[in-house]
Amino acid sequence: MKINKIKFAVYLILLVCLVNLSFAQQPTLLSLQGKLTNSTSGAKIISADLRVNINDSSGNIAFNQNYSDGVSNGIFDLVLGSTYSLNLSFNEQYNLTVFVNNETRVGGPFPFRGGQGQIGAGDIATTESYIFSNVSVI
Repeated sequence: MKINKIKFAVYLILLVCLVNLSFAQQPTLLSLQGKLTNSTSGAKIISADLRVNINDSSGNIAFNQNYSDGVSNGIFDLVLGSTYSLNLSFNEQYNLTVFVNNETRVGGPFPFRGGQGQIGAGDIATTESYIFSNVSVI
């Protein structure tokens, strides 16, 4: 009888620990890709620095990173969280904003939820073009 109570207590402690781990912030990698063009002429912007901000629903900064020469030949292909830690909570609302040369906002804020799993190319309509001020993300 005493052994059963000890086993029950151990299982209960393990269950509580696992539940706590499942709601903790997890290191995240987020791929961000796009094509940067001049909004007037449509010409690609050959090179530029990028800054990416991610804020939580209260407006607190969750991630802020500069990418020197982040645009190459009109294209940017970044992995957020690969250099500096990006910790997003599961099912928490976030907003992502992209700036060019540290001042001009070209995209966003784009709302998304943290920890929703992987999204592959098949999950996105490839025939759509999304145009924002000063940039066209295809």
